[in-house]
Amino acid sequence: MKINYLHIASIIVSIIGILGIVSSIEEKNEFEKGRKVVMNVIEKPFDCNSINTRNTFIKLEFKGRVYINKVGPNFCDYLEKDAIEVILSPDEQTIYFESEYKNFFSDTISGVMILFIGILCFLKSRKK
Repeated sequence: MKINYLHIASIIVSIIGILGIVSSIEEKNEFEKGRKVVMNVIEKPFDCNSINTRNTFIKLEFKGRVYINKVGPNFCDYLEKDAIEVILSPDEQTIYFESEYKNFFSDTISGVMILFIGILCFLKSRKK
């Protein structure tokens, strides 16, 4: 029996797409069910020039608990503030900025596209 690597790869890609879709839907639900809270800023980037999307973080405190979150260039508006309003997930484990809401839709679309590519590769592997 010959192993069809395209068949196996297409199944793996499809599973990754499904996991991406499920993950983004779960995050969106957490965001929508979360509550707005004001958190104190403990550490933040010095200025807009020091913010990059790979390794810039902010450290926030709420009710004695410290939260660390990655920030991007759209964070510049918050640099002057000592307290920031964020969305706290219902289990109080994750924080979201208001600007992250639009990312859930694009993450879901990305997952759908990956799933679609996996399905196309699967169909192509079946024709051979």
